[in-house]
Amino acid sequence: MSPLRRTSIAVGALYLVTHVTSVVATVLYAPLLQGDSGTGVRSLAQTGALLEAILAISVVGTAVGLYPVVKSWGPAFALGHVGLRALEGAVILTGVASVLALGALPEGSGGGPIAAALVALHDATFWLGPNLVLTVSTALLAILLLRSRLVPRWIPVLGLIGCASLLASAVAILYGVFPQVSPAGGAAAAPMFAWELSLAGYLLFVGMRARVAEPTPPTP
Repeated sequence: MSPLRRTSIAVGALYLVTHVTSVVATVLYAPLLQGDSGTGVRSLAQTGALLEAILAISVVGTAVGLYPVVKSWGPAFALGHVGLRALEGAVILTGVASVLALGALPEGSGGGPIAAALVALHDATFWLGPNLVLTVSTALLAILLLRSRLVPRWIPVLGLIGCASLLASAVAILYGVFPQVSPAGGAAAAPMFAWELSLAGYLLFVGMRARVAEPTPPTP
């Protein structure tokens, strides 16, 4: 197996891990964030926190794994992608800390001001990381994949469509047009979900295309 194929499998697997952990963690967190502070609920939230910690590591891993492959087609963009994914991971961990702190509050304090502040902090990190920061990092990676032709053109094009949709959604959420967790928010995030799932599937089952010659690095 070639190094490029191994990289494709590793990065594709990490993308799938980010999908699974993010969705399951959101489900496990929901009762605690909605004010239920029972023992069973706290235990579920702790499991969700562990999954989101794995999510943060996997997010950074996707960028680090791709960096050596895509840097020739735009070193600044490639480095920016790694930096932004690291920032996204840090924002995710901040949200994890807020949930753990919420779960550590005395039972029955679910409606107090401290609990409300921690829930608001979690919501803010959810907006910053999986919405704003992800949009910019995805745009950089999609441009690199378009330049390199390491994957079919339609995959990065789908990523750019997802960026536009998610950015518009982030602005709408910020100004209260619709809630973050809502049918409209889910519809806006669908193209980004499809991009990541398509990229993960292609990397896992097909693999990046080997380039015969190194390109002349473009000016970002």
